[in-house]
Amino acid sequence: MSPRCVPCDRDFSSDEALQQHKRDSPAHKYDCTTCDRHFKNDKALAQHYQNAAVHAQSSEHPAILTSSPQKQKSTTKLKSARKPKTNKKWSLYPLLHNEVSDLLYKDNISFSFYEKDDANGCIDDYDTNIMGQFVCSNTSCPAVWTSKQIAITIRRYPDERYNARVYYQSCKRCHRTSEPQLDSSYAERVAYRLKKWSGIHMERPFFFSGQGKGPHRSDLCEGCKQGHCSKMEL
Repeated sequence: MSPRCVPCDRDFSSDEALQQHKRDSPAHKYDCTTCDRHFKNDKALAQHYQNAAVHAQSSEHPAILTSSPQKQKSTTKLKSARKPKTNKKWSLYPLLHNEVSDLLYKDNISFSFYEKDDANGCIDDYDTNIMGQFVCSNTSCPAVWTSKQIAITIRRYPDERYNARVYYQSCKRCHRTSEPQLDSSYAERVAYRLKKWSGIHMERPFFFSGQGKGPHRSDLCEGCKQGHCSKMEL
């Protein structure tokens, strides 16, 4: 019999996949891992820690907040700090997984982030573009630019896993490659694609109509150079 998550009514191919689901899914935010029990909210979990004998002499949970936690600042907020020199041409953004997961949760979908940047083994992939800002990684160059055409490759793997490779761009002043600082379009487009792959019917969202003010410079886009940019000149 396949491992099963009873609260989510889902089967998994292995115990490892089930445990990763429990770690990553917002539906299991209030689980007690010691007792392997699921609770609906923070108050119920706090009451369990207070009353359960197994936790009576434990300092494992010395304080549980029963009030609503302060909303965490978005990890997609643009930053002005300059990046050090790098030879990297793209990155994964696992720290943005929670924002993707929150959007998926609205449709009762759960994916975990696959941190291995490898196209081998993926069962679907899709090239698209997102938006963000670049600060040139060359500390002697003052260039800062925004882009609505940042190339990204979204991949889906078995056992409800995914990742998204985001490609860098080069500065048109000094040609130094720089990493983007992403906005909310990353989570929106990744979640949209995962929902489509999961069979959710949706209207084509507004963000697909976004176009940059100028022509796309394929010579400055690492996505174009790797053959994974939807704006690539053929």
